[in-house]
Amino acid sequence: MSEFNKWPVFWREFSIQDRDEIAKKLNVSAFHLRNIGKMGAQPSASLAVRIEKVCGYPKEMLRPDIFGEYKS
Repeated sequence: MSEFNKWPVFWREFSIQDRDEIAKKLNVSAFHLRNIGKMGAQPSASLAVRIEKVCGYPKEMLRPDIFGEYKS
């Protein structure tokens, strides 16, 4: 499984209420965040940065094409 495809697993770890709160903080829908990593959906670079700030998921794992490979 590629690093990018781990996002759906990470996202499902949050409660529905937490997902809604995160989406509100990011000014996107929870549905949009759920679709990241599925069917080729990718966040914009700015959304990847905001996701990292709000929930700690590394932007490099979401968009290695922009930010480079993630190094743990």
